Amino acid sequence: MGAAAEQSKLKGIHVLVVEDSPIQLTMLVRFLRKEGMTTDTATNGAEALALLEQRLPDIIISDVRMPEMDGFSLCANVKRDERLRGVPLILLTTLSEPEDLVRGLAAGADSYALKPYDEEDLLERIGHLLQHPEEDLSAKLLEKTPISFHGQIFEVYTDISRALHFLVTTYENTIRQNKALQDAEIELKENAFRLKVQNRELAKGEQRFRSLIDMVPDIIYLLDKEGNILYLNKAISQLGYRQDELIGVHIEQLLEFDEAWRAETGDEADAARAGEREVRLLEKRRSEERIATIEPLGDEWLEWKDATGRRYRIPGSAAVRDVTSSKRMAHELQRTESSMAAAQRIAHLGEWHWDIASDSVNYSEELYNILGVEPGSIGGDIEGFMSLAHHHDLAAMDEALQLALSDPMGRYDHEYRIVRPDGEERVVHALGEVSFDEQLRPLHLIGTLHDVTERVRASEEIQRLNTTLEVRVRQRTDQLTRANESLKQNMQELKVAQRSMIQSEKMSALGTLTAGVAHEMNNPLMGIVNYAQRNVTHEKSKHALERALEEINRLVDIVRGMRTFSHPPQEKLTTVDLPQVLQNALQLMATTLRHRKVEVLSEAEQALPEIAGKGDSLEQVFINLLMNAADAMEGHEQRRIEVVMRRQGEREVRVEVRDNGDGMNEELLLRIFDDRIGTLHLPQHH
Repeated sequence: MGAAAEQSKLKGIHVLVVEDSPIQLTMLVRFLRKEGMTTDTATNGAEALALLEQRLPDIIISDVRMPEMDGFSLCANVKRDERLRGVPLILLTTLSEPEDLVRGLAAGADSYALKPYDEEDLLERIGHLLQHPEEDLSAKLLEKTPISFHGQIFEVYTDISRALHFLVTTYENTIRQNKALQDAEIELKENAFRLKVQNRELAKGEQRFRSLIDMVPDIIYLLDKEGNILYLNKAISQLGYRQDELIGVHIEQLLEFDEAWRAETGDEADAARAGEREVRLLEKRRSEERIATIEPLGDEWLEWKDATGRRYRIPGSAAVRDVTSSKRMAHELQRTESSMAAAQRIAHLGEWHWDIASDSVNYSEELYNILGVEPGSIGGDIEGFMSLAHHHDLAAMDEALQLALSDPMGRYDHEYRIVRPDGEERVVHALGEVSFDEQLRPLHLIGTLHDVTERVRASEEIQRLNTTLEVRVRQRTDQLTRANESLKQNMQELKVAQRSMIQSEKMSALGTLTAGVAHEMNNPLMGIVNYAQRNVTHEKSKHALERALEEINRLVDIVRGMRTFSHPPQEKLTTVDLPQVLQNALQLMATTLRHRKVEVLSEAEQALPEIAGKGDSLEQVFINLLMNAADAMEGHEQRRIEVVMRRQGEREVRVEVRDNGDGMNEELLLRIFDDRIGTLHLPQHH
């Protein structure tokens, strides 16, 4: 039956695969699914029985050697269960033990396949078991017959047809193995025949070889019984000699033999090691030390003594190969390998090679160092390697591995943690590539393992430091922002203070000027007043003089106020009439207020108490308040200032000054009495 026809019949079949090796389980499941079948998987017999409780498959394929419950026990449990015994079961075994066959028969297995299984043979067995289901096995599987095999008694089911089918399967496997052996024997005979043919051809070509010997790059020599040179090919020119220049000369003139060529016994036991020993080639000019190996071309060996009586044994004919360059290359390669090994140790970089078919893994020395184990202590399979992975990372590691094995274009690139036997955790980065055969089955996975623990720790530390630095930068930025805001505020306050100082300087200069003007005006005014008072009795000029006297008295009051304003502040407190102080201030500012079109309304309660204070200072306060109010109303059409005085308590007077200007903002209003804004000297008593 063709493979395509078999596949079409098996399409949609549901198979339960029981295998403890993840790799072999993956490969078998992939093969079955490629043939159109669906699968459930278990890693031992106990898991398989649990799955069988949930769903019955069409057929079961189980490995024999498994932990917890092996394939024989699983098979026996299935065949004892009335609900399950009708499901065909194929055992996968290597038949490493002869009794495996009998144990499978005793367990009630329907068939078995040899590992590694042949895919077409496995498909045929599945198709045969599904096309020829057993009839009612209830009675047959309840009866057993004891049989003896290799001194052991096995209980075997009495179902003859099942036993015959199982034995026929065994016979088919035996025939297949015998055929493989016969094919190998035939191939061996064919190889032996080809070898004989080649030997005959070699004899025929000996003459041709002699004619071509001069073309060989190795030095070919032939000696007589005394060790003198009879023949040299043209390769001797490599040492600076002509082809006939050394004919008749003893071989010692061309080759220098060391202790390894000494003949300690009379036999030729040492001759078998000729290819392992070296000689020195003696150049004509002796400009360079050159090393060669000797390959005997015949069975004749010569023996001679040197001047000291030491005996040497050498081939009578041989090919001398100059290995100076290869020795240098080998030395360089060894040095390179040592450097690579040192580089791996320094970089914490190990190598590994996984042969997937045989599930064998080779590790470099540095990889063992990374894992913290002794060489060979973790076994030679992938399971030993994965056993050191951190249990939290094992699932992701296996997922990355399966993904690499299923994608010919992909690669294995994964970072995970390992736990060394001493409990230390390390972080490693695995990088590898998978090679596939023509059927896209994975063959090899070759890769490296890099210990990146220090890099990861350094990265985490850098991240922590960056976070700390960011916090500190934000804190420092906040501090600088607040300091900058405070500086701006101080600068603003400084500007205000500077304007206040300039205004104070102006007022001081104005006070000095006012004192001088008042002094110069006072004497003439007093004279005018006296003159007007003496002549006020004349009827003709009485009215005019009275009017002039009123204006002169008002001017005198202004001068008196200017003199008071310009005098230094009073040091002692006196009784002050607050409404009168306000009037004095208004008289001084009358011209300014009139010029700036400012209307001043004053209101005072009757019988306000007199307070103890400094009249000139309070007058200055009123002037400042009026000037500030006038300044605040610049740009307004109506400019009005209201000054209200009311009793507050027995000895206090409350003074309110209001204007219709824009006023101060809330921030400045809250800080109006801050000493950094300006100082307003108020009397200590009201």
